[in-house]
Amino acid sequence: MPRAGDVTGDLWINGQKLTTAKLKSYSGTDWSHTYNWVSLKGGKNDIKLSCDSGNCNANVARIRVIPGEVSGPS
Repeated sequence: MPRAGDVTGDLWINGQKLTTAKLKSYSGTDWSHTYNWVSLKGGKNDIKLSCDSGNCNANVARIRVIPGEVSGPS
């Protein structure tokens, strides 16, 4: 099967588009990893990764949410 190459998808949190997630296709593998820092509210959050245009040939195996905090440059 031919490889799809790099793929992008829109990252939505609670109905708001935050960014475009870039999934890089690495040589010799069909796997890719990416990360995006987002703020989630307490309780339930809706997380959506969508592809409405461009190269949408991707399967998402996992979206992982981990606690943490990011601060800007000092």
